[in-house]
Amino acid sequence: PPPPATPAADANITLPPIPTPATTTQTTTMTTTTSNAPTSSTTTVNVKFQVKYCAKPGDTLVVLGKHRSLGNWDSRAGVQMAWGAGDIWTGYVALPAGHVYDYKYALATPSSQMWEKGANRMLTVDIEDVEVGIEVIDRWEDASGSKLVTSSGVISSTGAKLAETLQKARKSVEDALAANRSLKAELAQKEVVNRVNQKEIKLALTRVSEAEKVAKDAKEQARQAEELAIERVEAAKEEARRELEDLAGTALKRAEDAETTSSDLSMKLTQAEQRALRAEEKEAELRETLMLKEKHMKEAGEHIRSLEVEKEGLEMEMLDGAERFREALQATRALFMTEKKVIKKSVGEALQATRDVIESEKVSESEEVSETDSGSRR
Repeated sequence: PPPPATPAADANITLPPIPTPATTTQTTTMTTTTSNAPTSSTTTVNVKFQVKYCAKPGDTLVVLGKHRSLGNWDSRAGVQMAWGAGDIWTGYVALPAGHVYDYKYALATPSSQMWEKGANRMLTVDIEDVEVGIEVIDRWEDASGSKLVTSSGVISSTGAKLAETLQKARKSVEDALAANRSLKAELAQKEVVNRVNQKEIKLALTRVSEAEKVAKDAKEQARQAEELAIERVEAAKEEARRELEDLAGTALKRAEDAETTSSDLSMKLTQAEQRALRAEEKEAELRETLMLKEKHMKEAGEHIRSLEVEKEGLEMEMLDGAERFREALQATRALFMTEKKVIKKSVGEALQATRDVIESEKVSESEEVSETDSGSRR
């Protein structure tokens, strides 16, 4: 048998939402009156379907409709009903509140499926029905004889239930429109006050722009200092590598010259190994210095990022009034000057530490070369 005639887009009719006023006083009043009412988007209502039908052994009845809980018109996924005394079939399902559902009964036999005759039935599920639920008492192939038992009592038909729900929705919309009209008057008054504060807000924006420019200049200086430090560290590494190669060449030449005497060869080889170890230690020290420098630069970057975060916070606070803007601007300026001094001090100390390490290494290496040459002459 063909499926029932179902509307393409209006199978589930969503009730119009109730507008909420924007002012604090009226919003609080409405929230107080509806604080215990569940929302239609997250609340379901327990629905009990009952229909009288004399079926043959092995046949079952199914409630189907255009909703996932009703199987989306698929008898394999619909609400299976159970037979009871007096040929009363009963089925249970939970449906989201605040919607109107199309549904229909179908007879499922072991070999086929048969839809009840007539148009689709309609069921309105309100939020008020959450606590009690809805009991639907239908007649097979007779939609006019349906009855509903809800929180409001017995309603003669589903059409009366739908009309009642729409009437409540219209009244809620009218109340909300009246509240919005009063809000418009209050907003007009606030707009006049906001115009008075425009001049102070523009002044605060100008000061924030200046602070951004200063922060950008500090960031550029930190970047240049980082590049300079990296260049100097690379030059120190290259110089250390050349010195290591020179030391290794000298050690090899002296080892070749001392091949005639095994004792001299062992001594010079030991000296070469010691110099190589010292060179490796120096290289490790240079790496530690480089890592320390990178750490300082990262700290400088973090300081700058913290300034940017504080700047964003200042922009948000500007909306609260001109007085808060002036206070936030003063706090930002003081914090920026402090961070700037810390950054300059950290970069200066890092550069000075790098220079001291390089100078000390050069002096120690020159002393070692002098000691080695004097030992050779002896």
